[in-house]
Amino acid sequence: MEPQDWFWPDTHGQELGDSGNQNSDVDIRPIVVHSSGGHEIEYDDEAEFRNFCQHQELVRNDPQNETLLKQCSETKPGEFVKDDLIMLFSLGIMMCWGVLVRVVLRRFHLPFPYTVVLMLSGFAFGFLSKHFCDELHSYTAIVRIHPEIILLTFLPVLIFESAFSISVHTFTRSAVSILLVAFPGMLISTFLTSGVCMYFFESYNWTFPQASLFGSVVSATDPVAVVAILRELGAAESLSVMIEGESLLNDGVAVLLYEIFVEIVQEPEMLADWLPLTLHIVTKFCQIAIGGTIFGCFAGKITVFSLNNVYNDPTCEIAITICSAYLTYFIGEELLGVSGIMAVVALGLTLGSERTCISPESEKPVHHFWEMLGYFANTALFVMVGILISEVALVGVTKTDVWYLIGLYFQLTVIRLAMLTLLSPLLSRLGYGMEWKDILVTAFGGLRGAVGLCLALEINENPNLCDKDKLGPKILFHTSGIVFLTLVFNATTTKKLMDVLSMTKITLGSASDMENAYYLLMKTRKTAISAFKSDRFLVGSVWTVVSGSTKIENPYREEIAKAIAEASRAFGKVLSENIGLPLPNTIRNNKVMQDPRLHIMSYQEVHEEARRRIVHMIKSASWKQFQQGLIHADAARALVSHCEKVEDTPLILVSITELAKSWEPGWLLTKISELGTDAKFNCLQTIFQKISQYFIIERIHLAYEISRGFVSSMDTVIKLIPLLPDTPETLEKFKRTLEKERMLIFQELGPLQKLQPGVVQAVKTRITCRTVLNQMREGVKEIKHEGLIDHEEAVVLELELEKQLKEMNAKIPHSLMVAPPISFIHQLGWIDGDEELKTYLVENASFMIFNYGDTIYSLDEPPKGIFVLVNGLVKVEYSPSSSIVESFEQYGAFPNSEVLTDLTFKGKTADILTQGALIGEIGFLKNVPRAATVTCGSYVTAYYFSTTALKTGMSIFGEGENKESLEAKIWRSWGFRVATALLQRLPAYYEWSLEKIQMHLEPSVVPVMDKFETFEIGDNIADVIVIEGYIQNYHTKEVYAAPCLVPRYCTHITSVTGL
Repeated sequence: MEPQDWFWPDTHGQELGDSGNQNSDVDIRPIVVHSSGGHEIEYDDEAEFRNFCQHQELVRNDPQNETLLKQCSETKPGEFVKDDLIMLFSLGIMMCWGVLVRVVLRRFHLPFPYTVVLMLSGFAFGFLSKHFCDELHSYTAIVRIHPEIILLTFLPVLIFESAFSISVHTFTRSAVSILLVAFPGMLISTFLTSGVCMYFFESYNWTFPQASLFGSVVSATDPVAVVAILRELGAAESLSVMIEGESLLNDGVAVLLYEIFVEIVQEPEMLADWLPLTLHIVTKFCQIAIGGTIFGCFAGKITVFSLNNVYNDPTCEIAITICSAYLTYFIGEELLGVSGIMAVVALGLTLGSERTCISPESEKPVHHFWEMLGYFANTALFVMVGILISEVALVGVTKTDVWYLIGLYFQLTVIRLAMLTLLSPLLSRLGYGMEWKDILVTAFGGLRGAVGLCLALEINENPNLCDKDKLGPKILFHTSGIVFLTLVFNATTTKKLMDVLSMTKITLGSASDMENAYYLLMKTRKTAISAFKSDRFLVGSVWTVVSGSTKIENPYREEIAKAIAEASRAFGKVLSENIGLPLPNTIRNNKVMQDPRLHIMSYQEVHEEARRRIVHMIKSASWKQFQQGLIHADAARALVSHCEKVEDTPLILVSITELAKSWEPGWLLTKISELGTDAKFNCLQTIFQKISQYFIIERIHLAYEISRGFVSSMDTVIKLIPLLPDTPETLEKFKRTLEKERMLIFQELGPLQKLQPGVVQAVKTRITCRTVLNQMREGVKEIKHEGLIDHEEAVVLELELEKQLKEMNAKIPHSLMVAPPISFIHQLGWIDGDEELKTYLVENASFMIFNYGDTIYSLDEPPKGIFVLVNGLVKVEYSPSSSIVESFEQYGAFPNSEVLTDLTFKGKTADILTQGALIGEIGFLKNVPRAATVTCGSYVTAYYFSTTALKTGMSIFGEGENKESLEAKIWRSWGFRVATALLQRLPAYYEWSLEKIQMHLEPSVVPVMDKFETFEIGDNIADVIVIEGYIQNYHTKEVYAAPCLVPRYCTHITSVTGL
């Protein structure tokens, strides 16, 4: 049909194109449109809407009338139908515009929220296309698609991205508060809004159901802009999660209330009998809200199962998450009749709580993809919101409507504040507890957005409601107006409100952290400039320019100056001149920590910040191990979950006692084990025993995984503690606490190894196999990165390794035969394939047994040989003396101790040694008395090599052709431990896992020679590490004292005269 043939019959059955036949009581503002036939037709939006309503009423009264049905399917003039590609083009333009806006806002540091600028630009474009440029009308056709399509397209993305990225721990702890605001709070807001509308909107004559319908639509929040501002300002995570979590849930509640009140408005007779209506509402609530949540959790478990069966395939894993988000929403809404929003929220939270189901190498791509998708969806949606408001919502608006809107804006803010105040007695006691400042920000940050606007559009286009000209158009106008006003005013002034409430003030703990980080960064800059001055390609650079061009200012310098000034005013001159208190000196030049006034005011705050930072570092180290494939997903979840709980609890550090509960047998497993030995269940004993054995194996596996990850995280964090901004005494206390927990882990594992030695052997073997395969996979990446193989060849190798990883558990039995004690001698690094040396060591080894509490080595005892632990635990306690510390600092002479947790050797330290550990190596090599005692912490068995047997072996197995001497091999064994401990503490190796460092050091050698004049470091040598004594740079005379990594620019080393 040609455009000029289109018509809607008016009340007299006449064509709308015949403007002379319009009703005289209709306020028509004609718009001229050129038809394809060349003549002009006139139509008006409001008249068109009324005729559409009247036509729909005729269709309802006579549904078999083919003429009316045909008219309903015709296309009206100005509607875009010829080239739907323009819609895609419009989306592309929106994305480009979003990028431009984002770049401009960041480049010029403009204080405007991104989404607000998008909405305003969309509003301007829509206003231009509607009133000044008809040619642009087709480019805004995308906003005139059905609102349900808009919701289906954008809601799954936005809701899933938000629920998936939210902190599940924080959300869980705040869950009761969030539910309280999202459900009862939403009802209070809805009914208070309906009461206000019935009282103030006199000319509309809304009934209570109609006003409640509007209240449910306009009360739905969309805090995208506010949450972005809160995160940018570093506000408490609990507050942003509270606002975001409330928005996620109350969107679903808004849709639920909308559906209930739409039914009542369409069928007012439902109010006549309140009992069936109440039952209907309760049933609908259970079906939609509770049913949606249950379905979302079920869909989440299916998604987790699917992701667990895909390994390191980002493309496939991203596709699974996309399908799950959209299918969950669609199936819930269309097939099951439950809330698609609630279902997707539950889906996202389920995946977030079990994020280890995503492969380590796929985690970043998956999260980045959803961040990008959320960014695209928000960009398009807020531009469309602006266009919708200017093109659709401003039809037939009167001055009265505008005054109503202004009043409504203030009333809604007051209503939201009243609702939160009413609930504040509970909110202040639940979860993290909301203070009055949090309540103010939450009330003011209740922005309205796309969900409410789409629901208003649905009301406006509902054929059963369109005959009520004071309902649909007015709800759409007021909802659009509230969306516009809250975005323009609330979003842009939230930061100012937080400034007034002092919620954006940098805490002294954060300022101290920044000052500390700034100092370390400047130290790195100084070291880099010093090192590059010797680079043959960079010699001749203008170093004054380099120094000036690389210097940055502390971002918190103004906040630190204000804090010092406030402290000075508070405490006066006396404290600033001579306070007489011990000041922290851990990090020099830290203005925050060295200012005595701030030290008094902020000691507890900085102390708590340091504790929280330590726990956060442990959590990060644990998660990093999972990403590197070093620990199992279940172990990573247990470690991270424990750290998150401790992080929220002041004055508490991680505890292995609490972690041990993760692998303790529960009531059910204990009961099954008892049934397996109960004669009453003779026929089922075998089944119960197998079930029990399976879960015991899984528990032991989890125990070793958690313990391994815990110890590794402790080692990583302990070396970084001295860099934290706190007093030395406090940091030392933190360090001792962590070392104590690190030692306790071995005591927790001791009983497991004693009760189930075969199972423990199998678990260790599995962990070792997985670690080796992961290192092989890293090797494939390095080979590919160096260009030695192509991408296709690397993929083939990676697939083969992944196949081995998947088949590993099936290949290795649940229990293995315990290796004979003699195998520990065969595994000694000294042997290195030398069968003659192996035979000699076996023949000269003595098997020794020690009981709990026995002393293997005493303090100051002369060396008597080397012990190799076979079973049990021993505790090594290092006790420094002034002569030992002086000898180490002046001559680089290591004390006779196996404890390497503190490479300064200034304080008392201890460590636990287990199977395979060597005791007495450095004492035998240097022939110096013991600086540490060695005490048995359990029943211990060990092989002993006497000093006489070892010296005889050194004379027999001296250096030969292509063969290291026994002395060099023992030095290498000791040096390997020293180098490992050293590299873990160097910034250049912070990103390296322990396993990667060990792989790096494996091909190392220790040359044993008399004093040399000069030693050239060849290009085939990766690193030179001093493990005992001193050496110096032949050219610069720079001295390197053990333990030390020689800089790469040093090409020749020589002995230090006199040593």
